[in-house]
Amino acid sequence: MNRRLNLKYKGERKYLHGSDFFNTLSRLSLELLGEVGFVEKLVFKKFAVNACVLVDEKPEDVATIVAQARLKSNISDLTKEYWIQENVGLVENRYDFNEDALVAQADLDLQAKCITLTRRSNHTPIEEVIALTKKLNNDVSPNVPGKWVFGQLNLLKPLEDDYGKLHIGMVSLIKDRFSVNEIMLDDELVGTMRFIVGAPA
Repeated sequence: MNRRLNLKYKGERKYLHGSDFFNTLSRLSLELLGEVGFVEKLVFKKFAVNACVLVDEKPEDVATIVAQARLKSNISDLTKEYWIQENVGLVENRYDFNEDALVAQADLDLQAKCITLTRRSNHTPIEEVIALTKKLNNDVSPNVPGKWVFGQLNLLKPLEDDYGKLHIGMVSLIKDRFSVNEIMLDDELVGTMRFIVGAPA
C-alpha cells in the first residue's frame, strides 16, 4: 500500500503538523482496519516539509520516515502498523489556525504543572491536546535550545469528541530534552503525550 496523504500547512508553519497526521489516520482507520478503530500510537521521527504517503511496510530508506503509527480496533484485539514517508511532492496549500485563541480559554497552574480546558473549542480533540501541552511545556520550561513540539502519543482508548473537560498534567520533565504529559478527559486517563525539544523548519 502506498497512499498519498493530502495535507496542508497549518497556520504559519513551514512543516506538516502532527494533529493533521493524527486526524487523517483517524478518518482512515475504518478503511485500513476493516473495523471501527483509533490511532493507538503515533511516534514522530522528523519534521515533514514535503508531501507524504502512508505505507504498510517499513521503508528501506529510514531517512524518509516521518512517523510510525499503530491503529487498533475498538471491538477486537486487531492492530496494524503503518509508516508515514516523506516524498518530493510539494505541499501547495495552508489553512488558518488561531492557537493563541484556543489556549487563552485554558486555566494554567504552573505550581501543579497542569493546564485545564473546561469549555470545548471548535477545534478537534487532538488540536486541543497538542495546543494545551505546548502551552504547558513552554510555561514550565521556557528556555530550551529549540522549540517544544509534539513527539509521541500513546492512547489507552479513542480520543473522543464528547468530553466537557480536558486536563493535561506534566508527570516528568528531562531538562532541554522531553516531557511526558497525561491526558485526562472528564477526569479519566486516556493516554500520554510526549513533547520533545526540536528545531522545526
